[in-house]
Amino acid sequence: MTTTMTTTEPTQHMTQLRGESPGRTTRPGGSARSTALVTAVVLAAAGAAWLVLATLPVGRAAHGSGAHGGGAHGAAAHAGHAAEPGAGLWFAGWALMVVAMMLPPALPLLRTIRQVATRRTRPGTLVTACLLAFVGVWTGVGVLYLGADRLAAAYVDRLAILHAHPQVPAGLAVVATDAYQLTPWKRACLSACRTPRSVVLTVWTGARPPVVEGAAVGALYGAICVGCCWALMLLTLAVGVAALPVMLVAAVVMSAERLLPHVRPLVPAVAVGSIALGLLVLAGIVPAALGTSH
Repeated sequence: MTTTMTTTEPTQHMTQLRGESPGRTTRPGGSARSTALVTAVVLAAAGAAWLVLATLPVGRAAHGSGAHGGGAHGAAAHAGHAAEPGAGLWFAGWALMVVAMMLPPALPLLRTIRQVATRRTRPGTLVTACLLAFVGVWTGVGVLYLGADRLAAAYVDRLAILHAHPQVPAGLAVVATDAYQLTPWKRACLSACRTPRSVVLTVWTGARPPVVEGAAVGALYGAICVGCCWALMLLTLAVGVAALPVMLVAAVVMSAERLLPHVRPLVPAVAVGSIALGLLVLAGIVPAALGTSH
């Protein structure tokens, strides 16, 4: 996935997006302070999400550490609750995972949007619209993951051999999806993720209200981010009680892919490591969570 820019003067276009004339400058220090504020808020939110994931039941539900081996709603199944509360608890945990793992790598986008909003009367609204759209895309991915987990669990329950060895479908799923890390699609999405300004220039038409423009930017960047990171996020859902350490490693990797200057050698290394972890799940050495819901 690549983005294209129709303008030949990106800097001038960004100036126009901010609502400034080409010769007009922003208040000294104002842009830097607002960018620092966005960074501080995002990092504080991510830190709080990590704390909840590590300590509270909603976090344990997200990464499958229930008595039944986890899955989408293992904790609720263990308590004898209906599927609906379990699904709600899982989605709360998923939302925390998105905030903890995906917001810090998205900081370049949020900083770019904050620069766009500098000269607007309600800049916080524009940044918030972008952020909510970004998180909304990942929430939709959570729906797909939960549905896939339910289908996998139903299929496992129907086959005695898989019921006795639930790590097999989980391990195969991890190995197959993490091979995606080696594909051109992964590289294209990663390249687009690393250039948020190009995403802004691609989406922002100037014909819609600024809040709509901001939401459109967040939605597109979220979709590109999914194309880049969906396999690593699936990995964190598939490894049962080992998921919290795996989440920490995956979060560091995704941030490094997005923020460090030279990441090309990192991508195949991560793919090999992820596939190796999938093989450990397949062998039953690492507990599985994906497809073990009941």
